Amino acid sequence: MQSVQLARSNKTELWHNDRAKFLEMLFEEIFVWVRRCKKSGDKAAIRLNTISDIAWEQYGIFQEFPDLFGYDYTKRVQRLGRTPDNYRLIFSYSAEPAYQGSVNRALKTDHPIAVVFRGGLPREYLGRSVIDGDASDIINVMAGPVVIGLKAKGTSGKRSLASNSNFIVDNPERLEIAA
Repeated sequence: MQSVQLARSNKTELWHNDRAKFLEMLFEEIFVWVRRCKKSGDKAAIRLNTISDIAWEQYGIFQEFPDLFGYDYTKRVQRLGRTPDNYRLIFSYSAEPAYQGSVNRALKTDHPIAVVFRGGLPREYLGRSVIDGDASDIINVMAGPVVIGLKAKGTSGKRSLASNSNFIVDNPERLEIAA
């Protein structure tokens, strides 16, 4: 795990200190990946933001590689609908009061909205059907105007089950049953 954290730290440092070099290396890695996938008959897919929310559409990656499919989660509603066709976004929900304008704007789009639930997944949330988001990110990003229901996982998930974070939502159907 330390080597993964070190690699992430090094990439972050390179991104901030020498963005041109970072992008050069990224384009080369993507070129190799796309070529490898073509040789094996697979469709090349990537998710570049796992702990960041970088607007990769501004760097020409998906325009340069039309055979590449990309997807990411974002909290920045202004990115929705502004990406190339081969780069799709899932909006990441928060119940934080200051964030509700962004949530309302996202609800007016056909983009899926990811919500982390405590206590199981409801059938509906925010006026949209809820699908099991733990099945496949590719299915999720292609699902259209639904809520992608996610369950907290790992050690952070254990902590978050008791958390009062506005990122985690109590299943409203479970609350109705308890009342």
